[in-house]
Amino acid sequence: MNAIGIDLGGTKMEAQVFDDAWSVAVRRRRDTPKDYADLVTELADLIRWADAQTSGTVPVGIGAAGLVNSKDWTCADGQSCGDGSTVSSRYCLHYWATCDLHE
Repeated sequence: MNAIGIDLGGTKMEAQVFDDAWSVAVRRRRDTPKDYADLVTELADLIRWADAQTSGTVPVGIGAAGLVNSKDWTCADGQSCGDGSTVSSRYCLHYWATCDLHE
């Protein structure tokens, strides 16, 4: 396997595991939780599932709508999301920078 891609949307999230030819080998889709703590749990579970489909260490890319300023954690609409709260249907995922998915 070559890589894992995560699409995090407002209504669904999907993991795709890509083979060496960049074709989707397997995929799994779930509804996106509205609660932040549930989102973190479900997203970590989805990444764990995708990781279990691979035979080694592979990169994980996460795509999510909305722009976040890494200096002050404000979203594109200017509202603060430094506490992980939902802003304009988008989640701020700065928590992931230090999250250990193997716990």
